[in-house]
Amino acid sequence: MSPLVSTRPRRTPALFTGRVIAAVLALLSLDSLPLKAADEKEKSGETAKWWDPAWQARKQIVITPGSDTAPVIPAVTLLRLHSGNFQFALAKEDGSDIRILADDGETILPHHIERYDSLMNEAFIWVQVPEVKAGGPTPIWMYFGNPEAPGYDKKPEETYPDTASLIYHFTEPNSPAKDYSGNGNTPEAATTPTAGAMVGPGIVLFGTTGIVIPNSDSLAWTAGAEATISLWVKPSTKGPNAMLLKREEGTNALRIGVNDGVPFVEIADAGGTARSNPGEPIGEASWRHLAIVSDGGKTDLLVDGKPYGTVAKGIPALASSIVIGSTPEAGGGFAGEMDELQIFHSALPTPALRYAAVGQSGSAEGQKLVAMMEDETSGGGGGHNETLEHMMLFGDIAHNMMFDGWIAIGVCLIMMFTGGFVAIRKFLYLNSIQKG
Repeated sequence: MSPLVSTRPRRTPALFTGRVIAAVLALLSLDSLPLKAADEKEKSGETAKWWDPAWQARKQIVITPGSDTAPVIPAVTLLRLHSGNFQFALAKEDGSDIRILADDGETILPHHIERYDSLMNEAFIWVQVPEVKAGGPTPIWMYFGNPEAPGYDKKPEETYPDTASLIYHFTEPNSPAKDYSGNGNTPEAATTPTAGAMVGPGIVLFGTTGIVIPNSDSLAWTAGAEATISLWVKPSTKGPNAMLLKREEGTNALRIGVNDGVPFVEIADAGGTARSNPGEPIGEASWRHLAIVSDGGKTDLLVDGKPYGTVAKGIPALASSIVIGSTPEAGGGFAGEMDELQIFHSALPTPALRYAAVGQSGSAEGQKLVAMMEDETSGGGGGHNETLEHMMLFGDIAHNMMFDGWIAIGVCLIMMFTGGFVAIRKFLYLNSIQKG
């Protein structure tokens, strides 16, 4: 009896490798349904037309304020980009090809980049949105993916309203902070930087350190002037009357601090000194948004954009330097981290400060306020760029891959290289026999 002979092909490593490669190629050849749907929606009028075919990718960003987060108009909005919501590999290395447009698909919105790190897949972009619908969605579009894009020609100060007196991002390591308001309010010296603050880099204060900001025409206050000061703080320790910001001139003074974990605003003038009533402590080692708003007759203190305390006095006339933290001579300063110091010569409404606090927080609520939609691509003239689609699909798969999936991929790669090595050795062996 002749032995049984299987009619099925032998499962050699090379054959298995070929099947693995074929499966991977088949996966990559699949169309990305959300990306295809973008052009279909465009044809049906459900979405904005493609702005410029030279930009091969775009992302819709939807801003939906709640009843307590109504911004002033225009609304300065922070966009947080990371590997989970943005394809850094498709944009230029410094993000200079990014353009942000209104929902009409034509109006380019002013923006500036605070930080863009394509290696770490992290970026912080500030954009001025001219109109945000109250209680409803306001879509805008971010275009990228143009390696030949010219440099962006908007100045950072164009992002902010004319009432901005000072804007510090604290992104300059070991050098004085840059004033992004365009008013040139540069501090006298630098302070200790920290890499991971609330929005990119920030500064660290130790209780006896700080920065001094000289007076200027844009920072001078007359008696009863409108003003808003906002900042992010992260206390490291509790202490009595720890000063965050102070401005003193004769009997007049404005002081903002944290007394044993309780924020306060204090105003002194010829009529005496008044401090806001204490509220709940803000705790340590967590970021909180503080703001004071003076409308001439009173000065309100807000924590995370919510009313916290009030002083029945307006800001007195002050034309002295502003001290952030403290100095070695004075001591008694705030100990902790600080980020995003902003000063305006207008009284911003509470919903606008709530919008800023939530939108800049990076919290789940903030992600609902400023929602990042899926990326879309176009190969020009309404077509598709298959390479970009495949790169995006691969990025989405990699981002959602579980640990056991990576193990399977690793095993497949090992088998692929092993099968390839065996196939090459076998080919060389058979070739040598044939020649012999």
